[in-house]
Amino acid sequence: YVLVSQPSRFDPGRAPAGRHILWTYCHVPAGSTVDMGEAVIAQLERFAPGFRDLVVESKVTTAAALADYNENYVGVTSVPG
Repeated sequence: YVLVSQPSRFDPGRAPAGRHILWTYCHVPAGSTVDMGEAVIAQLERFAPGFRDLVVESKVTTAAALADYNENYVGVTSVPG
């Protein structure tokens, strides 16, 4: 599954005028170094044809990179719940 959020719809200051940010999350094994960016874009394209053509920039943060960034993320999900 892919969880999607569009924070710039509620806080326009997060993106340049006339543009939006799309944040996504997909579940992977703890510590994964797999770049899921292309798989996420393909899934979004499946349900929203033409999506790929609208992407100006993308950034992937792997589970391993999250764990390096914040030790609270080691071996756990990146979202509370």
